[in-house]
Amino acid sequence: MSKLTQDRDIGSLHPKVRQLAERFIEACSAEDIEILVTETACSNVRQRWLAFTGKSRAGSGGSYHNYGMAFDFVPLVDGQPAR
Repeated sequence: MSKLTQDRDIGSLHPKVRQLAERFIEACSAEDIEILVTETACSNVRQRWLAFTGKSRAGSGGSYHNYGMAFDFVPLVDGQPAR
């Protein structure tokens, strides 16, 4: 996998954060809320690129994603990301 590749695998998260993500996903499902995990762990190279392109304010090493401590998601409406 390229260091710029977006990681959506909750298995890449810190074990405690992964447990929270799993519970969150289950809770959403129980309420019939469909979500898509869009980002989990993030390399310093990708974080730098995200900051350079204006998609993140955090620089390399400045995001919880760099340590597997955060995940992003978007709700889906009719199978498509909500806007």
